[in-house]
Amino acid sequence: MDTIGVDLHKRETQVCIGQADGTITEQRIVTSRERFTAVLGHRPPARILVEASTESEWVACHLESLGHEVIVADPNYAPMYATRSRRVKTDKRDARTLMEACRAGTYRPHPRLRRPSSGRAGPLHNPTSFGTITVTIGVGEVRFRVYPQDHLPRHVHGFIGSGEVIVDLRADGSVALANWRNAVSHVTRVEVKKVLAAAGGAFDQLTEAWEAMHDG
Repeated sequence: MDTIGVDLHKRETQVCIGQADGTITEQRIVTSRERFTAVLGHRPPARILVEASTESEWVACHLESLGHEVIVADPNYAPMYATRSRRVKTDKRDARTLMEACRAGTYRPHPRLRRPSSGRAGPLHNPTSFGTITVTIGVGEVRFRVYPQDHLPRHVHGFIGSGEVIVDLRADGSVALANWRNAVSHVTRVEVKKVLAAAGGAFDQLTEAWEAMHDG
C-alpha cells in the first residue's frame, strides 16, 4: 500500500506520495475537493497522514470518500517529526516527513469529529456545526471558534481577515499564542496582537464555551 503525507494549508497543500517500490512523487495543489480528486482519486487505496488542523476534517472525509485510509494526527506529537531537518523548514519537507511517519507508524491519532447519522461530516468552517463566538474589536472583526474535537490544553481558534491564530486559554486567566507549529497562519504580527487582545477581553466567555463543549 502506498503511503501519503499531506501538508495541509487553507490555500495550497503539499502532497508527498511514497510508493511500495520506493518511488516518491511530490506535488503542490490548490486545497480543494476538485484538486484532491484529480490527484488522488484515480490512485489505488493508500494510507494518508495529515495533521489535525482547521481544514483537516473535511479533507479527511473527502479523501476517505475516494477510497483511502486517512489518519488525522496530533501535531504536538514530537516523534512524528523525527526525520525532519531542523535547519530548513518547508512545506515540501513537511509533507515528506508526514509520509515517512505514516510509513513508520510514528504518529498519534487525533480525535475525529463524529459523523452525523447521514454519514456525512460538514466542513470545519461551517459555524452551524460548531460553537462560534464573535467578538467585535475596534478595527474589523475577530471570530473565535471552538471545535468539539479539540484537545487540551484549552484553546480557541481566532480568525481575522483571511488568517488564523490559535490561542491558549490558561488556567491563570491569561491568554497566549499556542505552542503549535501551525498556530499562526496568514496573519501579520499586528493581527496576532489584535486576536490575543480580543481573546483576553472575552476570556470568560470563550472559556465557558470551551468547557461546555468539552464537558469541563
